[in-house]
Amino acid sequence: MLLNRLILPLLFSMTLLAQEMVLKQSCLQLEGAEYTLLRKLPEPRGFFLVNTKSLETSIHSFHKPPALIRCQNSSAYQNLRRAVLNEPKSITNRGLKSGYKDAYALTVDMCPSSKEGFELDFFETLIKRKEAFPVSISMTKKWALQHPEEFEMIKVWDDQKKLKITWINHGAAHPYKRHIPIEKNFINLKGVDFKKEVLDNENFLLQEGRVPSVFYRFAGLVSNDEDFNYLVKELGLIPLGSSAWLAKGEPIQKRSIVLIHGNKNEPLGIKLYLKSKNRSPVIGLPQLFSKGDNTILLILLKTPL
Repeated sequence: MLLNRLILPLLFSMTLLAQEMVLKQSCLQLEGAEYTLLRKLPEPRGFFLVNTKSLETSIHSFHKPPALIRCQNSSAYQNLRRAVLNEPKSITNRGLKSGYKDAYALTVDMCPSSKEGFELDFFETLIKRKEAFPVSISMTKKWALQHPEEFEMIKVWDDQKKLKITWINHGAAHPYKRHIPIEKNFINLKGVDFKKEVLDNENFLLQEGRVPSVFYRFAGLVSNDEDFNYLVKELGLIPLGSSAWLAKGEPIQKRSIVLIHGNKNEPLGIKLYLKSKNRSPVIGLPQLFSKGDNTILLILLKTPL
């Protein structure tokens, strides 16, 4: 009883007054696995958690507050957070760019687009595989609202397990203006509320019955140091870059994070992917990072969280 009285104020003070807050170093055990609490969601959703070993996210509700423990400092999740914080500072393509297994992950960005439809033939090609094809979709709220029928189709493929989808948060509005230098564009445009970009898109995906992954992709792969650190240290998310943006001539290799667009804005990337002769296995993003050899990664662990 005393333990519950001590824990209740800790957990339930983390309301939407500070929804973005991470319980730093606060974890819990569920069925023998460690989970980090990312944030408390609006009722009745419960808590947004990430498994610190598998990197899979989930939503849990509790009849009574769980007992909190100190997080393991060397989990796959904590290691990734430190690794991205120790990367050299860069405005473009800062974040995870390659994995730890001799495989690659396919990411498909769905940025806002005025084009009708989407790359239906491409997705149907993936669906024709014997097993559910692992694909990570970087979804924006704006594209989904612009293309409700297409978004519904993707959700059905997910629900029917025709595709094994990892949902990447790609921002709600994905701001962009033509003729603005890239270093001042996307989230670096004046007036952009980055916190809103992240959490509004996260809430949208949850409302649509999708559990966002722990990965976030900056619009245009453009960031700044303040928002990058906020994303990792406060929101607990892992920024995702790419080592194989196909339309830019970067080839698929083992451990690549492949980037193409499924919104008809970049048909060259789709064409190159379908014609690729690379026969490396393709796996989901969590699997690309959760059980790999972390020896190299541990050398980089200098930044305290």
